[in-house]
Amino acid sequence: MSRSRFQIDDVVFDARRAICFSSERVLAVADLHLGYAWAHRLSGHLMPITPPSDTLARLQELQSDYEPREIVVLGDIVHRAMAVAILEEEIRELFDALSSRSQLTFLAGNHDRDLQSLHNQWSLPVQLAPSRSVGKYLLVHGDTVLCSSHERGRPEAA
Repeated sequence: MSRSRFQIDDVVFDARRAICFSSERVLAVADLHLGYAWAHRLSGHLMPITPPSDTLARLQELQSDYEPREIVVLGDIVHRAMAVAILEEEIRELFDALSSRSQLTFLAGNHDRDLQSLHNQWSLPVQLAPSRSVGKYLLVHGDTVLCSSHERGRPEAA
């Protein structure tokens, strides 16, 4: 195991901002914030001027390393849901690049409040869900309060 990874049982914590549930072959990543610069510019801010995002390359590298059956994006897929072509292109590019080798699941986060309406408008080929169970874990974005899962016999939040 490299120094950029830490493993507990079959859960691998990767320094590239990912968690792999090895026995389930599920890779979880969070907070992509696609369209970050565009959201700020449309709000009248000239900053941030940032280099091109490495998000897609990082996810492709993780996909290659772990060969997951499914990739779950744990919310904040976008920085702000807005009907601009460049954001739709970024989401489609992400889907096109990853979906041939892994199922994609998007979980809604606090920055994704209006993403469902854009999702419907753009007819995106991936579903937006509130949570996803993986073995004994419940994957969520984490910006809302959950009821105690132990009392109901439900999976733990991860």
